[in-house]
Amino acid sequence: AVSKLRKWISTPLMLITKILETSNKDAVKQLKKAPGEFSKIGYLFDEAFSQRKLLEKAKARAEESDKLKTAFLTNLSHEIRTPMNAIIG
Repeated sequence: AVSKLRKWISTPLMLITKILETSNKDAVKQLKKAPGEFSKIGYLFDEAFSQRKLLEKAKARAEESDKLKTAFLTNLSHEIRTPMNAIIG
């Protein structure tokens, strides 16, 4: 009875703890093979990790876009200000 309890509850719970503490991908693979609802939790972790990667890529693209916009506006401001200083001066 203890062996079955360990197989069905203790081992998957230890895997979940390991995943939450270390984001261990091997633990996710093992959890996906676990019996019952635990395998569904493994698939949810897998999906969450995939979405996190996508969000990190989107964030990096947004930050790069922001840098380009700032550089463009700085350059445009300089290009407008230089002739205006000559006209005003």
